[in-house]
Parts: sequence; structure tokens; C-alpha cells
Amino acid sequence: MKIGADLDSQIEANLVKVLHSNLISFAWNARDMLGIDPNLISHRLKVNPKFKAKIQRRRRLNDEKAEAATAEVRKLQRGWAHKGNSISRMAC
Repeated sequence: MKIGADLDSQIEANLVKVLHSNLISFAWNARDMLGIDPNLISHRLKVNPKFKAKIQRRRRLNDEKAEAATAEVRKLQRGWAHKGNSISRMAC
């Protein structure tokens, strides 16, 4: 099954129902994962404070890839908004 903007409304409703009924199964942060050592699931960057942070130059896509990426983002946004979704709705 492919989950996307064109997902059948009945399948989407069933999927949302399953996700909401199993909300306790998901870990939203490290504190939610009882019994797992945080050192196992965390990483740390070894950064030398003597060195100044360097901003990398922006990598630009060629015109064809940029247009394809923009079109895909717009398609996802339209599908998401069309369904009446919002971030706060998904968090409940």
C-alpha cells in the first residue's frame, strides 16, 4: 500500500483509527522508551570548540530538478490541506 494524497478515504480512515488506537506504542522522545539506555539511542557530535563554525555554500539544483521538487512539494501540500489536516490534528 502506498500512503499519499491519493489514498482512498476509507483506507485513510482505517489507518488513522489504527494509529490512534495504538498511540501508546509510539515513542515521541527518548524518555518514552523505558528500559532503553539513552546512550544507545543518542549520538553526540565531537566538535572542537576551538574551531569556528563554517556555513556551507548552498547547493543549487538544476532547473529541471528544482521544478520537479517544487511541483512535488506543492502536490503534497495540496493533498494535505485538501483533506482538512493540520499538524495539531495529527498530534491528538
